[in-house]
Amino acid sequence: MVPTSEMLGDDAEVELKRKVPDALVFADDEFVPALLRNLNAMRKNNQFCDVILQVGKQEIAGHRCVLAGSSQYLLKLFGDEHRQLTCDEAAVKSSAPRRQEPVVYKLSDKLDGEATEALVQFAYTGK
Repeated sequence: MVPTSEMLGDDAEVELKRKVPDALVFADDEFVPALLRNLNAMRKNNQFCDVILQVGKQEIAGHRCVLAGSSQYLLKLFGDEHRQLTCDEAAVKSSAPRRQEPVVYKLSDKLDGEATEALVQFAYTGK
């Protein structure tokens, strides 16, 4: 599949069109919606989640790249390594491969957990 502007940005699509004849370009209008559906299903099943947003006692799992891509606030937050609280900082390193624990970000107690969950849901569904 040839990447589209949604994947690469407008400048990359212009360069791609210059190099690849239209007859060779494949576009699938269902690709991005299906990708988001799959990512949301993985989030709900806690698969490959690498971040947890903690709002009060509520924890909301997600994928850092999806959340950062949908929110400038979260993009900045995830880039600020000093705010991270990792679940396994004290764990002894093992030579055996293991699943990487998600990074926990404790958000302001002034935020509402349900509203934060709704924003995360929007990041994955656009709704």
